Amino acid sequence: MACLERAKDRCCEDVAIKRLSSRRICEKCDEVYNLITNPPETPNVCGKCGGKLVQREDDNAKSIKVRYQYYHENTKKLIDYLDEKSILIRVDADREIKVVFEDILNKLGIKNG
Repeated sequence: MACLERAKDRCCEDVAIKRLSSRRICEKCDEVYNLITNPPETPNVCGKCGGKLVQREDDNAKSIKVRYQYYHENTKKLIDYLDEKSILIRVDADREIKVVFEDILNKLGIKNG
């Protein structure tokens, strides 16, 4: 089981790296794009204000791995506590963002639309 959990964590880490390293933010208005899931109509140009899209300094594989490790180290106790109280909601985030969002709403009992 632990091996399976580590494999799942690794898969999720790879997905996080791919998603975050593809993120771009407008220098002017802070509009957020993703080159894979939400690309701008014109490459490197914000569709909202025409500003230049840039990558955050910490949106690189090395920084994302550090952030991911920090997340796991600092949330494990909380996750275990919520799981023990049967109030933890688990969501498979290794899917398309729209599907993940719908799953979250469904598990929270919220209707979309």
